[in-house]
Amino acid sequence: MKLRSEFGDEFFDAPSGMLDRPKMAAVVFNDVEKRRKLNSILHPAIRWEMFVQMLKYLLFGSHYIVLDTPLLFESSYHKILWTVIVVWCDDNTQLKRLMLRDNLTKEEALSRITSQFSIRKKMELATILIDNNGTKEDLRSKVRP
Repeated sequence: MKLRSEFGDEFFDAPSGMLDRPKMAAVVFNDVEKRRKLNSILHPAIRWEMFVQMLKYLLFGSHYIVLDTPLLFESSYHKILWTVIVVWCDDNTQLKRLMLRDNLTKEEALSRITSQFSIRKKMELATILIDNNGTKEDLRSKVRP
């Protein structure tokens, strides 16, 4: 509801009422103030849900909880974690993969990348680093016990 009132109906699919994520992304990754507004709406709810889920798993005896979350560092979520693993690749590989995965132009992909902490800064804040410059099988071999 709050997203609709702040951003308008044009970001929602009329029949389903679902958020048009690509349309929203096209705007917020090119407008710092709109991105801040979006994050100020979403992050409190996301933070609460993460806390509830982590507490649930801890209470049921889980020894490990894995969070795969964008903006982990930008939102300071890393400060509540014991271990932070950053799976990284070089800038060129990151750009190519993002363009391919989300069908983005180079400019769109760069806009998304530059809106977040640099991979180097994330690496400095990490506890464990995993190099992901190779194939999926290379990565699997690094994370299997």
